[in-house]
Amino acid sequence: MAVCGRSFSQTMHGACRRLGLVAALVVAAALSCSREVAKPVHRTGIVAYAGDTVLARHMNHYVTEHGTKAPLAGIRGLLAGADAAVVNLESILASGGGMTGKPGGYACHFRGRPELVEVLTEAGVDVALTANNHTSDYGPVALLEQLRILRSAGIAPIGSGKDLDEATAPVFEKVGDAVVGFIGVHSTSVRGVAGPNSAGVNFVRTNRDVENSIARIRDQVSRARRYANVVLLVVHWGAPDSNPVPTKELVAFAHRVVKETGVDGILGSSSHVMRGVEVVDGRPIVYDAGNLLVDWPARGGNSRWVHQTAIMLLHVDRRGVRKLEAIPIRLGQCEAMLANPTDAVVAGQILDRLQQLSLPFGTAFRREDDRMTLVFERPPPPAPKKRFRFPVPPPATLPDPSSYARPLATSVPPTAIPARYVFENGLTLLGYELPETVAPDHGLNITAYWTAAEPILESYYFDYQVRCAEPPAAPGKGEKHRKDTPGAKAGVVKCGATWKDPHQPGDWMYPTSRWRVGEIVVDRFFVRRPPTSGAGPHDVFVRVYRGNTPLRVASPLESAGADEIALGRILVEE
Repeated sequence: MAVCGRSFSQTMHGACRRLGLVAALVVAAALSCSREVAKPVHRTGIVAYAGDTVLARHMNHYVTEHGTKAPLAGIRGLLAGADAAVVNLESILASGGGMTGKPGGYACHFRGRPELVEVLTEAGVDVALTANNHTSDYGPVALLEQLRILRSAGIAPIGSGKDLDEATAPVFEKVGDAVVGFIGVHSTSVRGVAGPNSAGVNFVRTNRDVENSIARIRDQVSRARRYANVVLLVVHWGAPDSNPVPTKELVAFAHRVVKETGVDGILGSSSHVMRGVEVVDGRPIVYDAGNLLVDWPARGGNSRWVHQTAIMLLHVDRRGVRKLEAIPIRLGQCEAMLANPTDAVVAGQILDRLQQLSLPFGTAFRREDDRMTLVFERPPPPAPKKRFRFPVPPPATLPDPSSYARPLATSVPPTAIPARYVFENGLTLLGYELPETVAPDHGLNITAYWTAAEPILESYYFDYQVRCAEPPAAPGKGEKHRKDTPGAKAGVVKCGATWKDPHQPGDWMYPTSRWRVGEIVVDRFFVRRPPTSGAGPHDVFVRVYRGNTPLRVASPLESAGADEIALGRILVEE
């Protein structure tokens, strides 16, 4: 049989050949597709980075009144929605330890009650830098207590530890398909530096002994790189406060860290305002993310940048940091919120400010509605040598206020000036200790002994105030001041600003609502000396109040009705 002049067998043979070619093409296409599917598909995750987080002083009272969710409720979605949220904890959370000496009369000591850790857990914070100029405000006992509190709450501290090995150790978080190692470093003060057998912070210098600092960071990055695809350095650095421009020395140091240690990015803090972002070899340097939480109110002028800042979202996979987003936020006293939904003008100003600060580094952000972005191109970092196995975390436990160290005394010591001032709610001042003189550029250390004659249901503020006394009369012609006149010198005594630092008793640790009737509470406090204060004789007073309403003195009769108690006179030296 023939089909179109060809035999049936010839026709079928040709058809089979054609079918075979088609099948081969189909198989080749399938193999090609399978090869494309086999290419690694990277799953990106997010590291949310926010700056200085002050859980101290008035934050204690705010949380008592509004709860632990309130401070960060406005940005919880950003932090809790990230694979890892990182902050600089610019305070010490501990009830133990004692206030350490710091240079300068206006030095701040930042301490929060242990339950303030819930502000972080409620917001979804995973990693906290605990290496800064406030980590050692209450000594190694408080530092070790803070480390226990954070770990028990499920937050990984970095940059401090029971010894140098622990202070320099990385912590690891799963971010997308990457294991990210975080290292914490501090460089602004040499107080409380960790040693081989002593608790403290991971300290490096950025302006001298730089070779040693670079070598130490390189070793720490190598230690993290054993398990991590990506290594980020979280650093508290730079000075002075409120300066939005890093020094040339700091910029040079940052460049060397990126180029010589193998780190995949630097996340900075310290100045309490935003600084620019630079890209070096495809890796971001966030010189400063500004503040996340502060306990003082917003002010105008350039001071507004303390309360107008940004959260940085780093998009990360095994190839490194791929993108950075800057999200504008604004701060109130003891709270933070997204800027854009509440005030688009402020949000735009914050983003414009960040762009302006970044342009000198050659960094040009891309504006996208309510944020700005940077995209990074660079060769992928080396693969880790070992696989990190994340342990199953134990159930988080939060601090129990009944376990706190309470500032109590069995009696008023004989060195104290005895007193018996009773306020209208039963709060009673039993005695106090004042120095005779205060050295130049120093604040006032005062210790007072209080008790409650009846249960106190509310939390009251104590406010020790130091005011310039009436200057002694100028001597007559040919006369001199008597040597026993406080502040006696030829000329007129210099007056200045009033010293005052309202606080809750026990240096914020023991609010009156927790007092037990009859116990003697020790209120040891450091009253900061304002930069504009003068020298000479000063009088010291104490007030007790809730909100803006001072309590009245009930007894003794000669003081009844007064809203403050005069404690004595001190000499402030020039």
